[in-house]
Amino acid sequence: AKKFKSIEELLEYINRNYVLRDIKDKFKIFGPVVKEISEKLGKSASFEISGEKLLLDLSQYESFLNSSIHIVRNMLDHGLETEEERVEAGKEKVGKITISIQKKEESVRISFQDDGRGINLSKLRFIIIENGLGKEKEVNNMKPKELFQFLFNPLFSTKEDVSELSGRGVGLDIIKKEVDNLKGTIEVLSTEGKGTQFIIELPLLK
Repeated sequence: AKKFKSIEELLEYINRNYVLRDIKDKFKIFGPVVKEISEKLGKSASFEISGEKLLLDLSQYESFLNSSIHIVRNMLDHGLETEEERVEAGKEKVGKITISIQKKEESVRISFQDDGRGINLSKLRFIIIENGLGKEKEVNNMKPKELFQFLFNPLFSTKEDVSELSGRGVGLDIIKKEVDNLKGTIEVLSTEGKGTQFIIELPLLK
């Protein structure tokens, strides 16, 4: 402590070396999970993390970081195709799941992206109406961005047979709750046949 000119300098040193951690380090543990789950599902998948180094007090984001595995499971279970399906679609056998980190002025943008089958809007509308989550006329007039928000409804399911891995509602309702708790935002982008992206923006907590 004698080496520092002020308490502020000392605290900064402690934070930088003992408290703050690169957020990408937390996501690295998903690598073995992707391998294990994809093998169980009979699929092939690669996992990559990109973006700048961003030091944060990860304890403040712990619940969100732990629950974000549901997005990865969802992509493996519902998003990525089998090797045969991918070859038929003119894709490489191995599907890709990428997490990218981008620091903004007052927030961090975390993107989860796969290059899988994307979301079928007609099927999505049918499930929403079938589950009584919206009226037919209103649902049929909704834009994709509005429809995708139903994925976070705990009553929503994209499979008749409930997946052992993802479960009913595929765990995305938990993600939405954690993002809301941090006063962040979550958006879904998807193109059928090309893939799906979950974009999460969270405030930088001090």
